[in-house]
Parts: sequence; structure tokens; C-alpha cells
Amino acid sequence: MKKYLNSEAYLNDPAVQELITVLRAKEIEDLTLLGAKARAKIHELLDGDKVKIIEATAVMDRSFQQRRLLQGESTHNIESHRYILDLKEHIERLDARKKELGSKIEKKLDSEIDEENDPL
Repeated sequence: MKKYLNSEAYLNDPAVQELITVLRAKEIEDLTLLGAKARAKIHELLDGDKVKIIEATAVMDRSFQQRRLLQGESTHNIESHRYILDLKEHIERLDARKKELGSKIEKKLDSEIDEENDPL
């Protein structure tokens, strides 16, 4: 299977690509419907006498995960989180550099002031 999926015939065949697009769209539609049904079932269970919602919650969660995977968004939150962490690290490095340069500038100014005040 892996060999076929990496083959030129699979990657470059427009008919295969169109079939994949149709199947993906149908699967996303089905998973969206399952998620909606699971949410409705959770409401039913909460409103009724039976409060065993673990199964419905599991179906809802799994259908959401699968839908995000098919839509290519399964790692979107992780990537966003990584980007935020990278920005924070960059800001910390900039702050450290700013402090370093600030102390160098202060020392330079102090030495210039001392030279101006020194009569010799």
C-alpha cells in the first residue's frame, strides 16, 4: 500500500486525485453529521434520566479529530502554539540584548561625562 501511495501513478493521476477529493469531502460531511448527532444525543441524555454520556462524547470527539485530520487542520493548534513559543523566545532574546546594549550605552555615557568633567 505504501509503495502504491508513493508511486507516480498515484501522485500524478488526475482521476485518482479527483476520487480522493470526492471521498475526502464525503468523509468530512459524514464526520460532521456524526458530531452533530453525538451532540444531540448528549443533550437527550442530559435532559433524560440516563446520564451515561461517555460514549456520545467519545463519538463526538473522535469525529471532530478525524474531520480535522481530513481537512488538514489536525496540527493547526500545535503549530500555532509552537509559533507563539518561538515568538516569546525571540522577545526574551531581544530583551536580553536590549539590556546588554543599555548597560554598554550607560557605561559609555558615564565615561564621556567623566572625561568632560575631568579638567586634565
